[in-house]
Amino acid sequence: GAIAELDPARPPTASDEVIQALWQMKRRLLAADRADLAVQTDRLYTRYLLVDEVLRDKFDEGELTFERARALVGEVSRAAIDDLDTMASVVRGVAGVDAAFVQRRLQQDRERMTADEVQALTRRLELIETTEDRVRELSARTEAAITALDDTAVAVSAVRTDRPRASVAADQALADLRRFVDRAHQYGHKD
Repeated sequence: GAIAELDPARPPTASDEVIQALWQMKRRLLAADRADLAVQTDRLYTRYLLVDEVLRDKFDEGELTFERARALVGEVSRAAIDDLDTMASVVRGVAGVDAAFVQRRLQQDRERMTADEVQALTRRLELIETTEDRVRELSARTEAAITALDDTAVAVSAVRTDRPRASVAADQALADLRRFVDRAHQYGHKD
């Protein structure tokens, strides 16, 4: 489907703290010259809006199921926002390093360089590599959060609210979301 895009130039008005935080993350990632990562904020934003729409479609705002679902969706989103925030900090640290330039120097000028210079340039490449590994790990966790929101949207969409067992089906979707949140807290949201 189409992706809803946050405009980095204009803060989203009349939106909740999750959407405000996503907007901030997009700005931070774009400022670090990582449009490739900033796209994840829009993808998460799109899923967040979709799940919200599906929940409002199926339940009344005062219903316990609606409130529990919204709280869990918020938790999943905030965990992903924490990962995006870490990503923005990590990439900012190596933003000024031109890997292509460093590799070219090491390939073309190595014989003319001092051992210290070779070591410094090699170290710089290692920093970029370590950073990109960390970014891939955080990116994968963000993708997992997006998938969890997709799963929820699909499960809740399938709920027939005219059936007596509708809340059971919804509760199952929420139990899955709860497990995702617990795992997210377990794996590395301690750092």
